[in-house]
Amino acid sequence: MAIGILNIVAGYKDYKYSKELLQRPIAIISRYESMTPIVISLIYNVLFGGLIGVVGNIYELTIRNFVIANREIFQRAENRNF
Repeated sequence: MAIGILNIVAGYKDYKYSKELLQRPIAIISRYESMTPIVISLIYNVLFGGLIGVVGNIYELTIRNFVIANREIFQRAENRNF
């Protein structure tokens, strides 16, 4: 139950960030630079059976890899709007 609540809170924060990102694309790279929060979330979801959380974390790792691979493009977008 607690893992589900943590996943709902994390999902809500990500949802709010995605809406803000459409208006002001800033801090994209800094948000995804560190893998630590994603890995910690993945570990507690694996240990405590949060299947939807595991899927969400794998998706977030995919997004992170995309952002890191296209760092220059995201940096230009941030600089243009800053």
